[in-house]
Amino acid sequence: MVDEKLDIRSSFLLFFGVGLALATSSFIAVAVQNIFPYLAGSLTTSDHHAVWVLTFMVMNWAVGSTLMPWVSSRIGIRGAFNGSVLALIVSSAVCASTSNIWVMLLFRGVQGLGAGILVPLSQTIFIRYSASDQRSLMMSLWTNAMLIPFYIGPFIGGWLATVVTWRYIFVLSIPLFVLSMWLSGKKIPDSERVTKPFDGIGFLMLYGFVVSVQFIIDQGDESGWFRSGHIDMAAGLSFVLLIAFIIRQKRTEHPLLNLSFLNIRSFGLGLLLLCLGWSIFTGWTADIPLWVEKYTGYNGFYGGLLSIPIGVTAIPVTMFMSKASRWVPVKYLAILAFLVFSAVYASIFLVPQESLQEVIFYMALLGVGIGLLFVPMNMLVLSEIPPQNLHEASTLANFVRTLSSSMGVGILGGLSYNATGTAYAALRNHISRFAGVRQTPMDILGYHHKALSVAATMGINDVIRISAWICLVAAIIALFSLQSVSRIADFK
Repeated sequence: MVDEKLDIRSSFLLFFGVGLALATSSFIAVAVQNIFPYLAGSLTTSDHHAVWVLTFMVMNWAVGSTLMPWVSSRIGIRGAFNGSVLALIVSSAVCASTSNIWVMLLFRGVQGLGAGILVPLSQTIFIRYSASDQRSLMMSLWTNAMLIPFYIGPFIGGWLATVVTWRYIFVLSIPLFVLSMWLSGKKIPDSERVTKPFDGIGFLMLYGFVVSVQFIIDQGDESGWFRSGHIDMAAGLSFVLLIAFIIRQKRTEHPLLNLSFLNIRSFGLGLLLLCLGWSIFTGWTADIPLWVEKYTGYNGFYGGLLSIPIGVTAIPVTMFMSKASRWVPVKYLAILAFLVFSAVYASIFLVPQESLQEVIFYMALLGVGIGLLFVPMNMLVLSEIPPQNLHEASTLANFVRTLSSSMGVGILGGLSYNATGTAYAALRNHISRFAGVRQTPMDILGYHHKALSVAATMGINDVIRISAWICLVAAIIALFSLQSVSRIADFK
């Protein structure tokens, strides 16, 4: 296999092109996050079904990442990159032009598969084709290329939807994808092609598991979670498919996901901690703007605006971590990240009718936390992986992390929903005492609305406090359980 090291200065355009493709694919994923009513109107569907435009891509993104080792072995790393970007171009063109919800969902699925291949593939390219003394810098650049769209995408998507049309999210992505192919398509060092069997049965098992989990997440609040029969059936099916998939992966000669990497402590425990921090972060960056839109009087445009301060703090912190990793053991950087996250979650206290400035401050603190977390944890996860196995290890790590983000949003949202119901029931008992003869129905309705606002705020604050304790426990686990990968020189 070709394993040529490329000097970052002479190969700037190559890495820029790969990073541009990664950033654009992340952008089209999250730019629809706050514009579901606009999507529903154009696609002639409900707001609830419009949410599927986001979840279909995330679901297929997770599954698509598992295809990367097989695709890159059959057509080479260069071919896999060009093929995934081409799929994103075609699917973006269809999404920009269709007015049918089912066509939209089908090609959002194609976008997810293309982006899923591209994420671990780009990480492999950034690490494999750079010198060892540039690895921390390359990991920071890769991290920012993937995460910056998460900070600015919802704001840009909301602005396009209100000023022009949401379709420009996909229209503008097409020339960016074309540019990325032109810059990098022929410059990526090709790899040896190997005829490797594809585990189709394992893929179907995994896809069924992910669909079942996504169904639970999408329908949980509406169906009453595990008080619903079909939610219970989906949970049972997902459990059976997961066990069957794990058994098959251990027995088949050519597994879809190489689960043996989980036996490596730095990989298995590091991935667990990374997904824990990442899922909590993505959950709150989705749920706090939603709380703002519902209970503070701001619309979806301002909800998208709240992602900007995350990037303002996260980007410089992420770049600083690439330098800090040269001097400080990576293990202790990871511990610091969880301690900061714990402090941030402990400091957040939302109140009804909160000013937007206060929420922006909290979101900026979350940006500091994710900036500290992502680089050291990714370095720990891949620290003991040989270069020839990077594509398999990166695929497994990105699949688990992507799936965890979707689960984080659903689980934290469900916990907040249940906490809100408990608090509202208590407040409603007090409100009923004011229902005297001089109270009009409108007065009672106003009291109930205020009570719901207070209850929702109490619920979200309670779950945020739980998040702080979880991150503190994660820091303690990291301190006593993670192997000490000393500095970037030890990062293979």
